[in-house]
Amino acid sequence: MIEKKFRIVEKIWGEEHWLINQEDSNYCFKKLFLNKNYKCSYHMHKIKSEHFYIESGEVFMLIGSDKNYSTYILNASNLVRIVPGIYHSFIGFKDSLIYEVSTYHRESDSYRLDESKKLSNAEMSIYNDLYKSGKVNSV
Repeated sequence: MIEKKFRIVEKIWGEEHWLINQEDSNYCFKKLFLNKNYKCSYHMHKIKSEHFYIESGEVFMLIGSDKNYSTYILNASNLVRIVPGIYHSFIGFKDSLIYEVSTYHRESDSYRLDESKKLSNAEMSIYNDLYKSGKVNSV
């Protein structure tokens, strides 16, 4: 069967193209367009397991728990796996294209600690300073 349509979900930080989200096969494939200077919510899933592949751009990623996290800089061809129960968030250092391959997406399985937003210059400078300090992990 050939499918021609996919769902576009507008987000504060950019948009998601839901190419596949099939509950019966427990599979999801999305293209995420993350805008420069925007951050998606710091969130986790209790069920969903995710892989993120950076196609282009530069992404600052927070990965951890509800109390502390590690920071990573992701560039083209980097791949990250997020297992259920791990909090994560993306920040666009550049406009970025990210592929998400995961188990089926249920909105009811997203547990957010904050909201997505455009970061102010002062907020971006905190992340830029952290990056320049060398305290950011590379993948």
